[in-house]
Amino acid sequence: MRIIVDDYMNPVSNTQSGYLYHALKDLKEHEVLMYNKKQPLFEVLDRFNPDIYITACSQASIDLPVWIKESGKDLKLFVNISNEKQGYIYEIESHFRRMGIDFTFFGDLSGVQKILTKKSKIVSLLNAVDENIIAEKKYFKEKIDCLYFMDDKDAIEEFKSETYHICSSKYVADIRFDLLTAVNSMFHNYKEVVFCNLEAGLSQAFFESLYRADKTYFISHEHTDKINETISKVMGGEYNLDYNSKDKLKDFSTIKETIKNKHTGTNRVKQLLSQCSGVKC
Repeated sequence: MRIIVDDYMNPVSNTQSGYLYHALKDLKEHEVLMYNKKQPLFEVLDRFNPDIYITACSQASIDLPVWIKESGKDLKLFVNISNEKQGYIYEIESHFRRMGIDFTFFGDLSGVQKILTKKSKIVSLLNAVDENIIAEKKYFKEKIDCLYFMDDKDAIEEFKSETYHICSSKYVADIRFDLLTAVNSMFHNYKEVVFCNLEAGLSQAFFESLYRADKTYFISHEHTDKINETISKVMGGEYNLDYNSKDKLKDFSTIKETIKNKHTGTNRVKQLLSQCSGVKC
């Protein structure tokens, strides 16, 4: 199979297209191209003639359905709709349907607030650890008690650690770094990492922290049981990662092994390709 992956990476929060691309390349049965928009899409499509195209809602070109119609190609189109505005999802869905294009929406469905479409099915595809992020680790002079990921300044009142950093993508905080830097240089410098924003779903940063940090927890005002239930289901066991619980998990070795075996780019590629009949994965 010939597969194009749109470069829809956001180094601040998600590198999905990158780890899907590398995982696909490791499958020798397929020829894979990462499209970075440096060349006109029509030229790339004509030259490469893909069987599968993977993109994101925000990156989906209006030229893509035109090419599919004109070429008569039976192309399998996957569109990631994670973290997209609801109105834009409806807009893309309506446009593709008007054009008579066959497509499959996929995305992270682990959030409290569910993603909606008008008529289209959504294939659940969780975030994953990006094993391709490799760089020299950097160390603080001594470990800091906690790193908090948060979007709400009011959550500061709950902090119990003597030493901590706050990381936020929505306002100026103690420390700000992109996901790549966090994985390479930061997580191991903290005794604990706490996420205050998992209502939106199990982010890639959360998976990376579970895999690479010593201990990872969450805080939620209204959805503690729901988030714990989701984490336990995803990890295949009963786990309590509520930071404020006296019975919270202390030993993360089993979770780390589960992530290594079930939550990498390789696993996500197999999930996507399983939607295509006759495709080796």
